[in-house]
This record gives sequence, C-alpha cells and structure tokens, in this order.
Amino acid sequence: MDFQSIRDLTSQLHQKIGAGTWDAPSWDLIRTAKLAARIYAPLGTCMALGDYVRLSIAFQDTFKAADVHNEVTGSAATDQTDSLITETNQLREDLKVR
Repeated sequence: MDFQSIRDLTSQLHQKIGAGTWDAPSWDLIRTAKLAARIYAPLGTCMALGDYVRLSIAFQDTFKAADVHNEVTGSAATDQTDSLITETNQLREDLKVR
C-alpha cells in the first residue's frame, strides 16, 4: 500500500477543509472579525456567502496574527511592523466598543 499517497491526500483534504472554517482562540475574535467584514462590505453590498466567509476569516487571521505578535517577546520587529500591529490592535479595540 502506498502510504505516502494517503498522507498527501489527507494533507490536501485538511487544507481544503481548513480554508473555509473558523479557527480562532476565542468567540470574541470571531465576532470582531465578522463585524469588520460587515463594515468592510456594508448592507446592500452584493457579496456571495463564500466571499463573506473568506473576508471574515481574513480579518480573523489578521487579528490573530497581531495577538501572536503581541505574545512573542524579544521579537525583532521593524518600525513598520510595529505600526501595523498597533493599528490592527486599535481597529480591534474600536470594533469591540461598538
């Protein structure tokens, strides 16, 4: 039996399934990402459900990456990276105030 082919197929399935699912450490992060997507594509905007989900996941991944960056200590970030992280964190806080 060719186990490498099975591993490759399983890996491909994992990537396909994972690409369209929510993977967040908290419901708060998901709610904030969905709110950002609704503001980005406001009421009346014609957007397919799949596009809305992908947009929401993109916001979620951005907020999650900022959280990871905040947790890492001693990282050698550039001023530009620090600025983007700060702006991302500020956007998330502003959305939570809603």
